[in-house]
Amino acid sequence: MQVLRINNIRKTYYSKRKITTEALKGVSFAIEDKEMVAIMGSSGSDKTTLMNILTGLLEPDDGEIIIGDEDLLTMPKDRLALLRRKHIGIVFQNYNLLDSLTVRENIEVPLILDYYDGDKEDKVRKVAAFMGMEQQLDKYPYEISGGQQQRVGICRAIINNAKVIFADEPTGNLDSKSSKKVMEYFQMVCKEMGTSILLVTHDPVIASYCNRVLFIQDGKIENEIVKEKGENMYEKIIEAQRGILQ
Repeated sequence: MQVLRINNIRKTYYSKRKITTEALKGVSFAIEDKEMVAIMGSSGSDKTTLMNILTGLLEPDDGEIIIGDEDLLTMPKDRLALLRRKHIGIVFQNYNLLDSLTVRENIEVPLILDYYDGDKEDKVRKVAAFMGMEQQLDKYPYEISGGQQQRVGICRAIINNAKVIFADEPTGNLDSKSSKKVMEYFQMVCKEMGTSILLVTHDPVIASYCNRVLFIQDGKIENEIVKEKGENMYEKIIEAQRGILQ
């Protein structure tokens, strides 16, 4: 079952000197239930532009972003805000935690914004335990490691049972050991919580954890590879990158 469909997304930038740059040229793809998909591309391939559109930071010139059967780009703003809170989680490269709040309070923020009337403490504790952060709940972000901060960010993204998580370079500020741990938790979120994940990365090691990798170049999806049983996904990604560059 498809949880997210991207149809014909286009974006053009216009400079003060009337120079036009066509950043996205009709990008289309879909993400299935419980699937983790990576978007890769060289610097300047506008993969971040695409992610900014998907997370609502930027408006496209044309296209559709469909979750379930609703187009995010045409629905009223109040309905869009509700859908984003309930069905979309976002994980940032720099974590975006509030240093003045404890880990517990950072995870709780989406529940407060959504006026959640259940047992917030119980829900926070369960999510923290799932991500191996139950011993850190009373600490502040500056008291824990970068890898732990990113796991708090994932807790915050999944606490409202998001259908899909968008993650822009989620391991970009982490060392290899912490990156591996974060990607293992992402896989667990997909498998055990049923949440789909779309992430942007430049790192083939990180992308190799995904079920599928899309390669964007010159504003278009140029290639796609799928993880098959028994295959070395890392080598498959490297070979695909070589093919695009040739």
